[in-house]
Amino acid sequence: MPTTLAVFDVAALDQIHEGRVGRLVKQQLGRLAADCYDRPADKSPRKLVIELLLRPVIDQKGNLHKVKLEAQVRAKVPTYVSPEYDLAVADGARGFLFNPADPTDLDARSLLPEDDA
Repeated sequence: MPTTLAVFDVAALDQIHEGRVGRLVKQQLGRLAADCYDRPADKSPRKLVIELLLRPVIDQKGNLHKVKLEAQVRAKVPTYVSPEYDLAVADGARGFLFNPADPTDLDARSLLPEDDA
């Protein structure tokens, strides 16, 4: 065993896996903050989960020898839901058509003359 051991706590996440765990936590927090900024009207919660899996390892006598640690980090933002748009089915069901003048209304007419539309 090394001569110096340190207490493992939340701050130690910056030191495990060459600092990757701590960087990932910061990156995912940034992702959640950006989503809040981009979609403030979506009141659904954003979630960051830091899961620490601890597995005891026993020695030959059945005593606790050490604990194996695995960190899992994941973030979840609300699913993006667009407004609803009208589409028509192309002849022969070969695809879809939409109204570029007003994608929300298939039957809307352009206010521009036909030559300018």
